[in-house]
Amino acid sequence: MKRDIFQYQFEESVHPYEIEGNLMLAILAGESLHSEADVRLGFRHSFDANKRACAIDVGSDVGRDISKIFSGFCIKEFGAKALRVSRMEQKPEEEDA
Repeated sequence: MKRDIFQYQFEESVHPYEIEGNLMLAILAGESLHSEADVRLGFRHSFDANKRACAIDVGSDVGRDISKIFSGFCIKEFGAKALRVSRMEQKPEEEDA
């Protein structure tokens, strides 16, 4: 199964802890919408503080909702020009085992 991934890349002016904080808040909001269990089972992401990059699997309702919330938080806090979002498609052989 192919996975749709949103890749977020932030400018150097954005501190990694602020990115991670927004991600954690978005996950908490996702739990309010879907339940903690659904988020644990249906949400995949990665965060690289050194690269100021975050990837979110948007192949489920949970992932799409958390991605939307995260995007909104980041745009409000850092401005739309402080981040780039691109869509990637991950093939099955690229997935984690």
